[in-house]
Amino acid sequence: MTDWLPPELRRILPPAVLAGAAVSSLVVALQLLMIAPELALLSASFAGAAGLQALGAYGLIKGRFWARGFGVGALLASSAGAGLWLTSAGVALSSTLLAALILLGDDAPGRYERRAAFLDAKQLDGAGARRLFYVSLALGVSLTALLGSSLSARLVLGAPAPTLLAAGLGALGLFGLTRLASWCYFAIVGAAVSLVVAIAMCALEGLEGVGGGAVLAAAFASATLPLTGPVVRALKGRS
Repeated sequence: MTDWLPPELRRILPPAVLAGAAVSSLVVALQLLMIAPELALLSASFAGAAGLQALGAYGLIKGRFWARGFGVGALLASSAGAGLWLTSAGVALSSTLLAALILLGDDAPGRYERRAAFLDAKQLDGAGARRLFYVSLALGVSLTALLGSSLSARLVLGAPAPTLLAAGLGALGLFGLTRLASWCYFAIVGAAVSLVVAIAMCALEGLEGVGGGAVLAAAFASATLPLTGPVVRALKGRS
């Protein structure tokens, strides 16, 4: 799909766009803090989004196995209007979509989760690499949208404790994934449950516009599906 682009551009553009998204999210966080200090929690949410996007850019530059899926998820969340407000930083929507397409190209997996050295070191096959990609993709979408979108304002202000717990557990799950730790599964499940609780609390308070949270909860839940089989087999092996 993007083979017509120079190889160097295919390598540079995705992390550059994610870095631009991080700058944009950080600008939003600082603006919120300066204009309305009482919205410090919401400002922290966008700052968290900036940190995750910067992490994604770093992972892409370094060729980390989780970075391609996470980067695609974060970019898709942005291009779908999840709220990173890239245009405020001068990054065109077309660049965001192009960066995502580059990471979905046929040659991209070989630079990340399908690197021969990585597969050999971790004794993984193609199916295992696909599972890692889908988990990191779901986390990229859900964490980016949860922390850096218009939905964040409703959830953080309406149900701050479970919303921030969902974000924290999701970030913990991402960290566990980067370490290939089986406990990341339970952290992601906890994030989905916490988000459902936050949505329910907002609904009970009569807040509107939180329906999109159900989609994010489903995205968190979908991150557990590729891991369910391996985790169950690992638990059975220990019993």
